[in-house]
Amino acid sequence: MKINFFCWLIVFLWIFNPIIAQKQKMAYLLESEASKRQATARSHSLLHYDSSYYYVFRVDSRFKHTEIEVFDKQLNKKRTAVVSDGQVSYFSPMNLLGNLYLLRMSYRYNAEEDHYENVCMRAFPLDKDSLNVGKDSITLVTPFTMKSNFYKGDFAISPDKSKILVYEYEELGDIEGVKALTNSVKLSVYDINFKLLWKRTIDLAPEGTLNRLVSLKRLRLSNDGKVGILTDIFKSAENRSYESKQVTASPTLFFVGEATEDFMRFTPNLGDYFYNQMDFTFDNAGDIIWFGCYSTARYYQQSGLFYIKVNKERTKVLAKKQIAFSPELIAKTLDKRISSGRELRNFVLVAWRMLPDKSGFIINLEHRPFSTFNFKSHQILSLCIDNDGNLRWAVPTQKWGNIAQEYETFLSHYVAAVGSDVYLIYNNGVNSENQAVAVRIDSKGQKTEKLIYRYDSQETLICPRLSYYLGDGKVFLCLQSRYFNTYSFAILDLPMLFGQK
Repeated sequence: MKINFFCWLIVFLWIFNPIIAQKQKMAYLLESEASKRQATARSHSLLHYDSSYYYVFRVDSRFKHTEIEVFDKQLNKKRTAVVSDGQVSYFSPMNLLGNLYLLRMSYRYNAEEDHYENVCMRAFPLDKDSLNVGKDSITLVTPFTMKSNFYKGDFAISPDKSKILVYEYEELGDIEGVKALTNSVKLSVYDINFKLLWKRTIDLAPEGTLNRLVSLKRLRLSNDGKVGILTDIFKSAENRSYESKQVTASPTLFFVGEATEDFMRFTPNLGDYFYNQMDFTFDNAGDIIWFGCYSTARYYQQSGLFYIKVNKERTKVLAKKQIAFSPELIAKTLDKRISSGRELRNFVLVAWRMLPDKSGFIINLEHRPFSTFNFKSHQILSLCIDNDGNLRWAVPTQKWGNIAQEYETFLSHYVAAVGSDVYLIYNNGVNSENQAVAVRIDSKGQKTEKLIYRYDSQETLICPRLSYYLGDGKVFLCLQSRYFNTYSFAILDLPMLFGQK
């Protein structure tokens, strides 16, 4: 009997010890109870959080139903409030220094006339205590009749969240692979209370080249209310394409203010390259950081980075660097031997972060091979640029993902910057044998990997792109079951995961 008891004891410990160990490891992760999906699916955003509660905004894919869920600090659900239960064309929650609004664009389709009527954009105040939507809305786009499908309206918020930009334009063409093709943009800048600060319509077509069109890439707003517009200006009206083996467009930044004369145009002057995957930002000091990829061969290839920093007054270039990817880095990133002259292909600019210790700037690229039916998300390339535009480190991370398009929310990755460290969160696949992973890259470019979940015992999966940084190394995560039947939320303490607390 003693021998049998001893054997059973060993079996018992062998079975349950991994579970106990797993629970001890999960101290870095606080999870909510899973909820069944009812009227909303797949889209979530952390609208607001304070010392007591988290406010999660949820919306369905057709904007027929929106609601807010409130969780306490232990992620216990306290209440749910329906925000809207009728279809509009677009909903977006907005947080301006703790003042909550619901941005709503609506319209009415006239089938007889085949056009859209009463197209408008309004901001509704949202009371975070009662979760009631105010009836006194603020009109941002005056109702009008839209006779084409090419009208676009959107907004941007300044880095300090004190100002908001509403911009509108009408595309002047429908060219595959070329988005936001237009010359004219209407800009409206508001303060935190939606008081109009200035409004103007600008023409971006270069003087003397009115037959050419501009492709809008990104619009951003500075803390002092100036608008930056990142564009591609096509060199000829006959070749507006990114499929050509010739350079067809010149990347250009425009800066616009209230006064008519407050209009500046800036180009990189780095050479005649195929520029792609570009973005820019205003930092908290108001300086402009412009960055992206370039290629010597094609628009969808990447042979290096460019990095430009301009002072707030836009009178001085603080840094201008062109950083070629070495053959060794390209081979390591692709995880295979390469031929001479090989460039990266189909890498997409996914995220960028300024390091909190102000020592550098992080740029993250991800391999996205083209696919009609699947969403492919493979290797990650993380790069750290110092304040003078020099490459501090470049770190490839091997990952793999290839799933049906409707499950793409489970792929890609999220980037968090804590002090001088960079953290990546991603899924290595979404099937039962796959796992959720976190990677830490320190100030010297040294990489450490940690397991978050194994999905053979985990029904819900992390949705990396629906993550939000809370500060102090903590990230608010959204998780959903593989078939979107249930969802839950979690708070991941990254330094604790890596044994830094």
